Amino acid sequence: MAEKVKVWRVTPDSSAHILMKDSAVYVAASSKNFMAIDGNGITLRGNISIASMGQGQRTGGLFVNQNEIVNMIPKTMMTPIPIKMPIPPLGFVKNVIKAVQFGLAMMVG
Repeated sequence: MAEKVKVWRVTPDSSAHILMKDSAVYVAASSKNFMAIDGNGITLRGNISIASMGQGQRTGGLFVNQNEIVNMIPKTMMTPIPIKMPIPPLGFVKNVIKAVQFGLAMMVG
């Protein structure tokens, strides 16, 4: 059986469109700029602009970039300065605190 495909466009000849399949979603502004989400992950094509400071970007959900000013300080073998700091997200910490409170309440009561 053929895979179903749906395409949404503003006008019939518009290059911008959203294409949905059973196994993938494609959002395109043109043939040179698009985003594909499928079984292989997320693919971005074209120029990318991130409007966020380094502290607003996480890698692996845990590591946050240092302040841009800290990155300007020279790094040597004697004075290493990390580029990324492990900072757990606050939602994770909140869940851990709830679990600890529950555990303490179970031990006391």
